[in-house]
Amino acid sequence: MAKKKGEDTIAVNRRARFDYEIADTFEAGLVLTGTEVKSLRGGKASLAEAYGMVRDGEAFLMQATIPEYAFGNRANHDPTRPRKLLLHRREIEAMERFTQERGRTIVPMRLYWRDGNAKLQVGLGTGKATYDKRHALAERDAQRQVRRALRDRERAQPSVIAYGDGEDQVGDLWVPDGPAPWPVAVLLHGGYWRARWGRDLMDGLAADLAARGFAAWNLEYRRVGAGGGWPATFDDVAAGLDAVADLDGVDPGRVAVVGHSAGGHLALWLASRTRASAPGSWSRWRPWPTCPSRTGSGSATTRRPSCWAGRRRRSRTATGRRPRRPWCRWGSGRFWYTAPPTRTSRSPSAAPTTRQLSPRATTAPSSNSPASTT
Repeated sequence: MAKKKGEDTIAVNRRARFDYEIADTFEAGLVLTGTEVKSLRGGKASLAEAYGMVRDGEAFLMQATIPEYAFGNRANHDPTRPRKLLLHRREIEAMERFTQERGRTIVPMRLYWRDGNAKLQVGLGTGKATYDKRHALAERDAQRQVRRALRDRERAQPSVIAYGDGEDQVGDLWVPDGPAPWPVAVLLHGGYWRARWGRDLMDGLAADLAARGFAAWNLEYRRVGAGGGWPATFDDVAAGLDAVADLDGVDPGRVAVVGHSAGGHLALWLASRTRASAPGSWSRWRPWPTCPSRTGSGSATTRRPSCWAGRRRRSRTATGRRPRRPWCRWGSGRFWYTAPPTRTSRSPSAAPTTRQLSPRATTAPSSNSPASTT
C-alpha cells in the first residue's frame, strides 16, 4: 500500500504556547509498535500530559497517551509507555543543555503524519509566570476583537451624511441591527489635526460599536492644511455634534463623545460646552467683566478679570479690618461678578449700632471689638 503524501495532524498540545515561552522547535521521529501505528491511523492520541526528557544520551517522549488498538490481541501496547524520539546528536545535546537550568523543559507540541511517517514537533520551553499568562489572555482577546471588528466592518457599510457645505464637513453614521432609537457615540479621530489623517482611523472602533448595539457618528472636520485650524476645526466639530439631533434612528438624549489622540482634546472641549450654539458663536470674543478697584470705592477697570480682583494687599479701613475680596463664579461660558455688602466706617460721633452675629459666632462680641466701640 502506497504511503499518503503530505501532512495530517493527529493531536495538538493547545496549552504549549500558553504555559511556556517556546525558544526553539525540532522535528523528531518516533519508535512505535504496530498497534500504536494502527491506533494513530484512527486519529486517537493526546499530548495534554506529555513531556520530553533526555536520558543516557537519548531523548524520550513521556506520558503521551495513545489508546490501545481496538482489534489488538494480548500483545497490545501500554497507552502511556515511554517512546524513544529519533533526533540528530546535536539536537539531543542542545536539549540536554537547555533542560539543565531551572524552569526549562522539553514540550511536545504537535503529533502528525508526514508522507506516511509519524512525526512529533517538540519545543524548548520556559515556564511562564501567572502575570505572563494573563497578558497572553488579554492579547488573545484583543486580537479576537480586532478580527471581529474587521469582519463586521466588511459586512456593514456606513451612511455618509453632510453636516455642512464643505468637502470635509461630513460624517459616517454606523447603525446597529437592533431596534431604534440607539444610543450614539460621536467619534473624533486624531492625527495632530492635520490633513494627512482622516476619519478612517476610527472605522474599526465604529464597526465594533455598531456590532455591540451602539450607533457611531464618525466625524470628519477641516484640518490644518485643508482649511482647518483656529477656529474652523472647532466650528466643524461643534456643528457635527449639533447635527446628532437630525440623525434618523439615534437617541439625542444618550450621546457620548469619544476622541482618539488629538481628537481627545476636541472631545473634552465638546463635553464642556454648556449649551448648543450656532457654528462660530462660541468663538466670539467677550470682554472681561468690570472689577472693583483696590480701594473698594466703586470705580471699575476692564484690564483684568474679576477672579483676579483683590489679590493685592489693601489698605485697612477705619474699622481696622481689610475689606472683603470680591469673588467670581463661572457659568454658561462667562464670568459674572457678585460683590459682598459694602462695609462702611463710622465716625466717633455717630450713634452706636448693633452688629448682627454670623452663624458661626457662638458668643457676643467683646467690649474692645470694633463693633461695640462708641
